[in-house]
Amino acid sequence: PEIFAIHGEDYFRAQELKALRRCLAEHPRAVLATGGGLVASPEAYRLLMEQTRTVWLKATPGEHWSRVVKQGDLRPMQNRPHAMAELKRRLQERDPLYRQAQLQLSTSRRPVPALVDAIASWAGG
Repeated sequence: PEIFAIHGEDYFRAQELKALRRCLAEHPRAVLATGGGLVASPEAYRLLMEQTRTVWLKATPGEHWSRVVKQGDLRPMQNRPHAMAELKRRLQERDPLYRQAQLQLSTSRRPVPALVDAIASWAGG
């Protein structure tokens, strides 16, 4: 949140891309959890699609909202009376990109261990 507040989204996305490149170069066999906005960067998304096996952990807008709040990140709603509508629009815009993931799992009412088992089984271990 501090990077967004001080430098803005463009700077954040540039740093995110730099971190992604470094991670892929230094850790060819790792689990990498990215933010949902990474797909908005064509270069970052291209790198993911070319160099990794991708998983989309699907959630409803309400679930996204509650998870972000539980993490203590109030950015999505600060001074934004229509934040939920914006979130729904953003998820809808990104949906075609998310659907390109090799594995798609709904997280609704599924415990984390079950999701981990499904991903590990799909990934072969």
